[in-house]
Formats: sequence, structure tokens, C-alpha cells
Amino acid sequence: MAARALNIDYHPALPFRMAGGATLAAYALLGWLGRGGHPPGLPFYFLLIGVAWGGLWVAVRSFGASPARGLTAEVVAWGIAFRLVGFVSSPVMEDDYYRYLWDGRQTALHGNPYATAPGAHFQEEGLSPRFEEILGGINYPHVPTIYAPVLQYLFALAYWMSPGELWPLKLLLLLADFGIALLIWQLGGRRPLLLYLWCPLLIQEVAFTAHPDIAGVALALGAVAAARRGAGVWCGSLLGLAIATKIPALLLVPFLLPGRGLRAWVACGLAAALAYLPFWAQGSWGDLPTLLQFAREWEFNSGGFALLRSAVGPEAAGPAALAITGAGIGCLWARRRPGQPVRLDWVYGWFFAWSAVVQPWYLLWLLPWAAFQPSRGAWAALAAVSLSYITNLQLGISTPDLFAHPASVRWGEYTLVGIALLFDLLDRRPSRPGGHPVARGGRQVNEPRLCGPAPAPHAAAPS
Repeated sequence: MAARALNIDYHPALPFRMAGGATLAAYALLGWLGRGGHPPGLPFYFLLIGVAWGGLWVAVRSFGASPARGLTAEVVAWGIAFRLVGFVSSPVMEDDYYRYLWDGRQTALHGNPYATAPGAHFQEEGLSPRFEEILGGINYPHVPTIYAPVLQYLFALAYWMSPGELWPLKLLLLLADFGIALLIWQLGGRRPLLLYLWCPLLIQEVAFTAHPDIAGVALALGAVAAARRGAGVWCGSLLGLAIATKIPALLLVPFLLPGRGLRAWVACGLAAALAYLPFWAQGSWGDLPTLLQFAREWEFNSGGFALLRSAVGPEAAGPAALAITGAGIGCLWARRRPGQPVRLDWVYGWFFAWSAVVQPWYLLWLLPWAAFQPSRGAWAALAAVSLSYITNLQLGISTPDLFAHPASVRWGEYTLVGIALLFDLLDRRPSRPGGHPVARGGRQVNEPRLCGPAPAPHAAAPS
């Protein structure tokens, strides 16, 4: 009304474009503040990430009021622009990339990054200054690498492209990222594509920081797409590679492989085994020993696990959390109905609710399913998890555990998620699975089939 009174032409896509511009400016400033590997201050970090989340909210709201089909190209264009800023910027709030670069060298030159811990090379002669810097930046240098075989091949490929440089790994991960975007477009349409491409957690953790979980997510979503088409062998093969990338892919096994035939199961096991085979041939168990140590000893930013640890003690908390996780996922598996898709956002949400370690980039495994079937709880988790960056190290508190954070941070994070889940439970217009139109906020939306049976050849693709 004000625009009309002032005789200003108002285009329904204007709020969307303003949101894109503000978000791009926020990422550019975040990259500038974090230049040279120096983290921005926490107030600036949360201000800029808050702008990005606000931009996503405005974009989603205005997307429904604008000609969606015409804005699709802009959704992709803004998504590419956000990623380009992250690609040319230094990582922010994280330095895990030192381990990736070192593992790439060890895999490319010696064939087995699991043979020694980085700390065993502190006195090694002949290291270039760049790799001396990389070696000195690795966290927990006394611990062998925890990254699985498929990621080691990815790190080695990045090393061969340009040793000691992060840009090749960022480029490879962005290829996986755009592969996911293409699958989301095919399976879910425009709105899930917007939610995925503009997600601030994704931009920070992949484009800026190069966390490689996105490679496993790409393989997992590829397995889901193959299952939907009825391609059992492809489904099993991609799922096997996803498992050999990151453990969370195992959660998809009971929902994807049953009913696909023996060949799908064999393909899954064979693909995972072949990924490990070069390391087994050298007498190494790969990432499994460090993974077991990780499961026994490490805890960070947990929710249900922290409550269990307080109630039953640290030794019993792990088995109890595993039992609760398995029971919950088993109930979701048992209660599914033929022809209905599985709520994989519930599967991964339940898993992370009881995990001992919940790093921000772990929730990338939740993101695609939260884009397909949005809920307040899932998106609150994707936003609130960044509060875990408020650590003693970032606060400048000198303690033995620099990566711990004040208890109030965790309570605040999980309280926000809990409130969002409460609103989900109180919502009397729940989504009905199976691709049926559902009234939500006065609009009609279609829930995509994810793990149900493949559509008939004449079935229309989801819009």
C-alpha cells in the first residue's frame, strides 16, 4: 500500500531479491572478517549468520507470493553466488581442514593414512614449509585419522590437483553439493530446492569450511533416488559407498534395502568392502579403530546422551543411548505402511537426539530430508546447532578443554529445538505422507515419495 501511495512500482519478487542481496552481503562480510584463517568475533559471526537465516525466511515467505516458476532460476543463481563467496574465503570457526590436507598427502604418497598418527611425523625430515604448517594445525595429532576410505580417496584426489591447497577439496565438495541440489529438484521441486540451496548451515560448513560430510549425503540421496526408480543394484552400490564415507548412512539400510532383492544387498556390501579393500590389503582396519575410540571417549554438544550420562554414568550412557536409538528407529521402521514414504527427517532427528557428539556439520545429514518435509523442529535444529561454536576457545577462556562450552549454551540450543518440536506437536494440520496434497498455512503442498515403491512408468514427476 505504501509503495502504491508513493507511486513506486512494486514487484512481488522484490522481497526475495532483497533477501538474496542481504544474505550475499552477510557472507561476503563473514569471509572478509575471517580472512587469513582468523575467526571473526562471536558477535559478528552470529549477527551475520542471523542475517543469512533471516534472508532464508524472507525468501521462503516471498517465494509463495511470487511467480515461483519464474524465480527458480534466481534461487539457483543466488545459491551459486553464496557458494562462490565461501569458495574464495578462508574457513571460519573451524580448522579441521588441516587433517583433510594431511590425509590427502598420506594417501597419495604412502597409500595408507591410517598407518600412523600425524604426531609421529613431527620430526620427519623433508616436509615442505606448507606441510609443516598443516601438520602443526591438526587437532588431536596423537590420534590416527577417523575419516573413512571414500573420503580418503577424495582427499588424495584434491592433493593430486594441488598439494596442500584447500580449493581443490572445496571444488570437489561443491560438485557433490550441486549433485544433491539436482536430485532435490527432481524429487521435490522448487521449494525444497530453495530450502537446500539457501541453508546457511550448508553454506558455512561446505563452501566456507569444506567439511566433507556432504559427499556421503550425496551418495545417500543418490541411493534414495535409485530406490525410487526401482534400481536395486544402483541403490545398494551407492548406499555401500555412502556407508564407506560416513557411519550415519547405515541408518538408511533398513529403509532402502528390504524388498529390493538379494542383488541390492550384495551390491551394498560389495561396494563398501571394495572401498576398504586397499587398506585391508595393507593390514589396516581403516577408520574402525579410531571410530571405536571416538564412540567410547568423546562427547560434544549432546542432548539425550548428556542426560543419560548424568542419570546412569558415563560407562552405561553409551549402551543406553544406542539401545534407545535403535528402539526408536525400529519403531519407525515397523510402523511404516506399504506405499508410504519414510520420514527420514524423523530417523536422523532421533539419531542426533541421542548421539554423543553433535557437531554442526553432522546435521548436513538431516538437511535434505528437512528440505523435502519441512518441520519447525528440524529447521530449528539446523539453525540452533551453530550455538555450539560458543566454546572456551572462542570465548578466550583458558581451560584444559578448549572445545567445551558453557552449560548455558547447550541448554539454550536444545530449548530452542524443544520449543519448535512442541509447536510441531501442537500443529493440528500435520502432513500426510504419500504424496497427497496437505493443507498447510492455507496452501496446498505435495510431499515427495522418498523410500516408497518406485512410481509406475506413466506417473508424473513431482512438481
